[in-house]
Amino acid sequence: MSRTREMTPRRHPWSTLLWGWRRETFAGLTTVVVLLEARAISSVGPSLLVLAGVFVLAASPDIRTRVRSKLRRANQERLLQSVFWWVDLVGRDGRLPTLRGVAEIPAGARYLLELPVGLDLAALDKRTGEIASAMNVRSVRIRPWRGGARGIV
Repeated sequence: MSRTREMTPRRHPWSTLLWGWRRETFAGLTTVVVLLEARAISSVGPSLLVLAGVFVLAASPDIRTRVRSKLRRANQERLLQSVFWWVDLVGRDGRLPTLRGVAEIPAGARYLLELPVGLDLAALDKRTGEIASAMNVRSVRIRPWRGGARGIV
């Protein structure tokens, strides 16, 4: 009886989670530093800074829509990462499929994913029920993408 072993160790989900929150952590620390500097300048400095930020967001809807779309994209990317960790669909070296595009359609969303080495379409197609359950949706359809061999829609 022969035993096979994995060639490379799999990354733990927590390392991906912490790496995914690096921008939010940096933005939070930057906000704290800026507010402390504003307070050092004047006691009403933080209030003026917050009011200026609210005014900029309210005055320009294009900034608001860009921020909203970036937040939605980041949320969808984190959802897909957690789903693939949950159903244990990772590549040979422990990498997850990469989100390359999102299209909102009336029935939900269409994701363009790039598959890592070692994860093929047949493996995903067998587990569509698990993926749908983890995403809390009714069904999942997986199709190859015409634009490249590693992409799926």
